[in-house]
Amino acid sequence: MLRVTENIVLIVIAALATVALVDMLYQAGYEYGVVEGFRAGMRERAIESEATEL
Repeated sequence: MLRVTENIVLIVIAALATVALVDMLYQAGYEYGVVEGFRAGMRERAIESEATEL
């Protein structure tokens, strides 16, 4: 039973570390303008696809 508990704790720690890493990468991308550039590109593609549908 102790082994199972240890494995669950390790999985939780790994999940939290992954979330923290993704958050740090997102914040770094936001600071360098990558996120805004990506959003602008997605916005342009959406406008283009709507224009071609009309």
